[in-house]
Parts: sequence; C-alpha cells; structure tokens
Amino acid sequence: MMHKGKIFHLVTPKRWEKALIEGRYRPDSLKTEGFIHCSTWDQLLESANLHFKQEDQLVVTYIIEKHVKKLLVWEKGRNEEDFPHLYGEFPFAAVETTRMLVRNAQGQFEMLEE
Repeated sequence: MMHKGKIFHLVTPKRWEKALIEGRYRPDSLKTEGFIHCSTWDQLLESANLHFKQEDQLVVTYIIEKHVKKLLVWEKGRNEEDFPHLYGEFPFAAVETTRMLVRNAQGQFEMLEE
C-alpha cells in the first residue's frame, strides 16, 4: 500500500465508532493544544506505542494530505522530527481508509493484516 501523500491519525476504536455515529470527531488535543496530532508512516508505530500504552487496539485513519493543505502545519516534535498537525475540525472527507493496529505477543503495536 502506498503511503506517499498521506498522514495518519490514531484513535481508539470506541472514540472512532462514536465519531462515525455522530458525524463529528474532536480529539482532546484540539481543545487543549489547538490542533489534531498526526504522524507520518515512519512515525506511526512509535507514536502508538508511546501515547496509547493502555490500549490494545487502535484505528489508523489514512488522511490524504492534499485535502487538508489549509489545516496542515508541520511542527517539531519528539527527537526534533517534523510532525503533521491539523489546525481545525477533523476532516472526515479527507480520510481515504482506516486500518487497525493491534498489540503483538511482545506488547508492541503492529498493523493488522488485511
């Protein structure tokens, strides 16, 4: 699967299901920090393992970058890496697909096979 031109947002299955039902998703960071945290493909698993220690499954939203240009700002994060942040409402229309991350036997997240 190609990942060029996409950014990724992690969300718990419960929150994602609620968002789909409500047609609206506002992660806590939008209120507390003013933006939605996203990752590049290379940052995705590290972000999952660092920030979702209490979860066993996560939904990965595949967001098409060109559809969020007006909201997207690249900013320094951990390890002085540039991370994609979305300043505005979650862009459902820009989500190409979703996949699941699950914990493996070693306790690390990995992509669930299609």
